[in-house]
Amino acid sequence: MDASLKKPRTIARRDADRAWDVVVIGAGPAGAVAAHEAARRGAEVLLVDRKSFPRRKVCGGCLNDAAVTALSDIGLSSWLDTLGAPRTQRLELATRGRRLALDLPGMGIAVSRERLDEMLVAAAAEQGASFLPETRALVEGIEKGYRRVRLEQGHEVVEVAARVVILATGLGSRLAAGEETLDTTVERRSRIGLGAAIESSEGDYPPGAIFMNVAHTGYVGVTRLEDGRINVAAALDVERTRREGADGAIGRILDEAGAAPIRDLSSADWQGTPLLTRRTRQLAAERLFVIGDAAGYVEPFTGEGMEWAIRSGLAVAEPAIETVGGWRPELERRWSRIHAHVVTGRQWKCRVLATLLRHPRMIDVSLRILSASPRISNGLVNWMVPRRVRP
Repeated sequence: MDASLKKPRTIARRDADRAWDVVVIGAGPAGAVAAHEAARRGAEVLLVDRKSFPRRKVCGGCLNDAAVTALSDIGLSSWLDTLGAPRTQRLELATRGRRLALDLPGMGIAVSRERLDEMLVAAAAEQGASFLPETRALVEGIEKGYRRVRLEQGHEVVEVAARVVILATGLGSRLAAGEETLDTTVERRSRIGLGAAIESSEGDYPPGAIFMNVAHTGYVGVTRLEDGRINVAAALDVERTRREGADGAIGRILDEAGAAPIRDLSSADWQGTPLLTRRTRQLAAERLFVIGDAAGYVEPFTGEGMEWAIRSGLAVAEPAIETVGGWRPELERRWSRIHAHVVTGRQWKCRVLATLLRHPRMIDVSLRILSASPRISNGLVNWMVPRRVRP
């Protein structure tokens, strides 16, 4: 791990005395990959996050084959090796007491977001990006051809100039002052996300698999992480969760699906998300691009969420570098087209699956069919799980 991450950097007046080529706000996979790629191409990059690192996030903890391949393609395969993350070789579906195991193609891994995000930030720092954790950022207006960004760290406040800002601020975040066209709309029936990493013996959830447990009020994914904990991530009905609490709602889904119970749910340190499924009206403004979950989100299934984040972080690098050389209004439309091609156009599969997962009886029938036909089941897995990322 990069030594510079062990001692958090503080903002300084000198940050305001220079013009950054690129300021990236949000250091999850989308923002860290964008910072890595912009810095690798020679830009002076400032990466900002409001949390201290390492930090936890609600996440399924899965990188699918396409995401692993994408990171390897930009030279991060050795970094991934340092994580010691177990491969995810099969998907185990459970609903209404019926189970089906499907072999997963390619080279997916299960990894905690604490380790993954810290690794990606360290890789960006190695390319020359400056990292500023524990810092709130607000994108402001245009002044003399630069975006102004207000940075707050404790009582210290500075305003920096950026030739381009990349927003990777996650679900439900305020994007930019005065940019109402960047607001998001939430799907009416959207669920919320809940997650925790729980100390547990191997038992019923050994490494090497993604366990997906489905009931009519939501679904619960379980994976074994690199440090031996189990990662529990759920998409849940809002009202049921409000009535029963996180551990009650998740325990009921596991029971209804016929899955193995998880001990210590009541003592887990649960984290939540805003409503999941949403769409951002516009993905760019002058000298400003929106990527990652902030650009829109659909309930994921087997690691697609981080794949989409990585895809957008990779793809935004080229228009961002062009913006460093000078802004053209056409770049707004261009980023919308690129994002539609590499992310939005691929999310429809998860929309179909999210609809199907609301009807466990349909899942039950599907499992019966898949159990009887390995050829159909293999075809379904290959359809669900992409193999490579090509922006």
